[in-house]
Amino acid sequence: MKIRYFYFLVTFLSACGTKQSDLPKSTSAEIANSADGKALELADRMMNAMGGARVWNETRYLRFDFVVEADGKELSRHEHVWDKFTGRYRMQGKMRDGRYYCILYEDINKKMGLVYVEGKLLVGKEADDKLQYGYNRFINDTYWILMPWKLKDPGVILRYDGLQKDSASGNNYEVVHLAFDQVGLTPK
Repeated sequence: MKIRYFYFLVTFLSACGTKQSDLPKSTSAEIANSADGKALELADRMMNAMGGARVWNETRYLRFDFVVEADGKELSRHEHVWDKFTGRYRMQGKMRDGRYYCILYEDINKKMGLVYVEGKLLVGKEADDKLQYGYNRFINDTYWILMPWKLKDPGVILRYDGLQKDSASGNNYEVVHLAFDQVGLTPK
């Protein structure tokens, strides 16, 4: 089954002031130990093509939908709104069981917030489980959009795999292989 991911309404709004990036900073030593020079050059080119570090640092709000389709049918849709400066995060959509949810994080980084399923406020373990579910979606769904900015995160290992030809289009692409050393929800 071929699954296509669509990003609908990706909107970046720059803040008036600047703020340090919410993404982890890597030291020169960490980067040197986890990537080769050509891979780092391509990572920098991708980040610059997306506006560079200044644009990311000044971006306050991010709004997108993460949609999964298979065989022309929409399987799931999760709507995301993130205030990077405060950590406030709103996510809503349908869970695998078909029930509608809305999670309002006071701070996504602390996994604190309110959870509604089918309009009912959840409490206790049920709420904690859904807050974790939402956090996992946040990690997964934002990665697909933010990946170029995350290439130099601590624990990411980059390797330049050279120029490769895509058999379907005939286009040549430079390829960087990513590996993850004890990072995120799916290390290795």
